[in-house]
Amino acid sequence: MPLGIHAIHPVTGDRVPIWVANFVLMSYGTGAVMSVPAHDQRDWEFARRYGLRIHPVVQPLDGSLPDIETGAFTEHGRLITQGDSTASSSRRRSTPTPSSLRRRARASAA
Repeated sequence: MPLGIHAIHPVTGDRVPIWVANFVLMSYGTGAVMSVPAHDQRDWEFARRYGLRIHPVVQPLDGSLPDIETGAFTEHGRLITQGDSTASSSRRRSTPTPSSLRRRARASAA
């Protein structure tokens, strides 16, 4: 169920809707749970059912874009650069560059 509130993605600045759902696994961490619908099948199914945006952030190692129309891309790959983030192996996180974070902080303070 959508809560009607949004979080701001700290790297892209996008508004991200906050939802409450009953499919969270109790054995998987505590607190807030994130969703990666392009790369987790259960998250993909939830996003498709409720018409949420599915944005790939990992591409196959051959450089093609993943086909997310039929399901989540769950293989190892390369992180796709988003805005001022750096691309790296999907085994590591994509990290915003220091200069992009400084620019974003200055813009927020203005």
